[in-house]
Amino acid sequence: MKDYNFYLAAGGRTDISGPIRSVRLMSTSGAIALEVGNNKSALVAGRAIIFAAPIDGVAIINEGASDVDGVLALGASSIISDNILTGEVSQVKPSTIDTVADVALTAAVATLVLPADITRREALISNLIGNASNIRVGDVNTGAARGAQCGTGQTVTLNGTEAIYAFSATAQSVGVTTVRD
Repeated sequence: MKDYNFYLAAGGRTDISGPIRSVRLMSTSGAIALEVGNNKSALVAGRAIIFAAPIDGVAIINEGASDVDGVLALGASSIISDNILTGEVSQVKPSTIDTVADVALTAAVATLVLPADITRREALISNLIGNASNIRVGDVNTGAARGAQCGTGQTVTLNGTEAIYAFSATAQSVGVTTVRD
């Protein structure tokens, strides 16, 4: 872990180059947000955000009207080897469950079901009971012989923040629910 001291004027932003695998807000004098790509979420003191794979960088943003300063702990490897979780560990329950409109899959094409989202803890992708065939769920490479197979009426649960795709040999829809911080 490497400490990163920051000072941000009201409305200010700073970019931090990677590779970065984990971010933990150690202390701050005010509210800040973390941005990865087009996704932004509030950082809470003492909580860590772990990425499935190293990312090239993040931005911290002061969305408040006052200047803030603080310390981030940045890790370039897994959270366990960085010993970021020391002392008392508590489990935080998700604060939001979102149901999303059914997503129509194009026949024989990997279709984006959910974009990458750093606030998402898990996603539930359901092959609707009225569908005619199995689907495959996974990353952008999902296809007829790639990805987790999900039978009619079954649900696949994926933990993480990466974009999720689904593939179906026939045009059909999938049900989507997400759990977020």
